[in-house]
Amino acid sequence: MEHYTAHDASDYSIETLVSLMREHSWVGLWQKFTQRGALVCDADFRAAYKKMYAFSKITLMTIEEAESLSSISGKLFVFTKKNELGLVRRLRNKLGKGHVLSVTYEFLPASIRRPFKMSKITRKGVFNMPQKPVVIISTPGSDVSYLDDLMAETGLANPVEHFTRLLVQIIAYKEKVHLQRLFSAIIASDAEQSQFATILYSDVLQQFVELGAVTKEQIRQYLEDTDAQVLYFLRRDKLVQSSMCVLLESLPARSIDRVKKSKTISGRLETVNFAAAYEFSKALIEDELWIEDFLSEYSAMKMITLEDLVMNTSSVLTHLGQFLNMKPKLGKEISSYADGYKEMQQIVDQVVLFKRELIDRLGLHVNSHGSLTSKSEEIFHHKR
Repeated sequence: MEHYTAHDASDYSIETLVSLMREHSWVGLWQKFTQRGALVCDADFRAAYKKMYAFSKITLMTIEEAESLSSISGKLFVFTKKNELGLVRRLRNKLGKGHVLSVTYEFLPASIRRPFKMSKITRKGVFNMPQKPVVIISTPGSDVSYLDDLMAETGLANPVEHFTRLLVQIIAYKEKVHLQRLFSAIIASDAEQSQFATILYSDVLQQFVELGAVTKEQIRQYLEDTDAQVLYFLRRDKLVQSSMCVLLESLPARSIDRVKKSKTISGRLETVNFAAAYEFSKALIEDELWIEDFLSEYSAMKMITLEDLVMNTSSVLTHLGQFLNMKPKLGKEISSYADGYKEMQQIVDQVVLFKRELIDRLGLHVNSHGSLTSKSEEIFHHKR
């Protein structure tokens, strides 16, 4: 059966790759650091980049042009489909280590947290997999970002999405990726954090598996080997969640409160149609079943729902602290979920209106017990 997700596993393209790089601020960072240098890349990437960013000031250089250089005053960022590390080594031998950087294995890990620090790229040392990392597994549109914010505010951990859709696109684009080296570099980029904490989305997890980058068994083995503390975060209201997925489909943001400006998605409201939301709602339920099967035999796991977190914030955080063997700092006022949507009220109103109309179209209504029901329950037992 074909599996429909927020970013379908078959939807890999050079255009999507280049677009996501810009959305992750890579293009702006490259422009900053390549004023006297260049981005070394293959012909297909150059063509897609020029088509999408015709006015970009970044110098794009072929592999042959880069290898013909005898010196350079700026930096070369190397991103190639084949043997990127080999080319980086050859260029460093000629131009010096400080002038040549691998996009996949050095720039990508260093760019995950903000603000971006070039010093992270050149950090030396051997990094082992951290013991007892915090791994949050969730589905797109769940607003797990609220849990992320609260954990950071109360000192429980500082989770971030290390393994992104952009990373999936890069793995799909390149002929071969040294995954152990890449994943180790991603984890090493967070060495300054007291505890490694990451957010894994179901669509990315499944795409890694479908691409052959890693197996479910390998992921589970990593969790067991490191005594990972797993949080399974879900949103009960699938109608609102599926609407959020439609709005966020072509953006890097995973929650609407992470979108920089409301106007970025205000023009997408008309795309929240019944067919798209219905497909997403099916995918979300399938993704949750996939996660629950994946975690079925994993003991160090705690489930949290968005609805419970919002309505019983202090209690949920207290129990979460007990699970993590940490004490949350609840003395100060913590963020309200509604605050993240203050500038998005038009979008919130439209999503709620869409939900109500969809419920009506499905023939549902609220019964005396406060549950959604339909006339079917009545007609099954109706007697003349």
